[in-house]
Amino acid sequence: PILRRQATPIPRHMLGTDQLKVVGYALRKTAQAEGAVGLAAQQCGVDGRMLWIDTSDIDRLSLGVSKHRARGNKSVGQSQVGEGALATSNSRDQAQGLFLVNPRITRRSSEMEMLPWTETCLVLPPRFSAAVLRDASITLEYETLDGETKSISLDGELARCVQHEMDHDR
Repeated sequence: PILRRQATPIPRHMLGTDQLKVVGYALRKTAQAEGAVGLAAQQCGVDGRMLWIDTSDIDRLSLGVSKHRARGNKSVGQSQVGEGALATSNSRDQAQGLFLVNPRITRRSSEMEMLPWTETCLVLPPRFSAAVLRDASITLEYETLDGETKSISLDGELARCVQHEMDHDR
């Protein structure tokens, strides 16, 4: 039933709390146990707009990170992603993925640049897959688990994965 409702934004006063971080780590552990590239809190029965995306194996994802802009920081290239550039705090423990709290797509590629993908999902039967069209690139604004607002531009598999997980929040 929770997947049939739009996810509730995470309240500002929850950002940076141990409670939110526990939920984030549980998302990551669940996704890793299931071999998933990403997971939305709604998939775990948590009514909150929060995603975890695996960025630990750049080559496996064949993703393209156009740039990573924390307000006031320089862009970070693809080679630095695996070294924790997408981590949401100084914790080395978080360097294996990207926690997106209250993500918002602020820019999409043109309709002519949409890409076809075949997707599966943990909430559907194991052998079920669907062909979908996704934006080739997106720019997101989001909060980290610590409450810092960031912006990131993504393309390729990582953009596809984020769009898929965000679909669970709608």
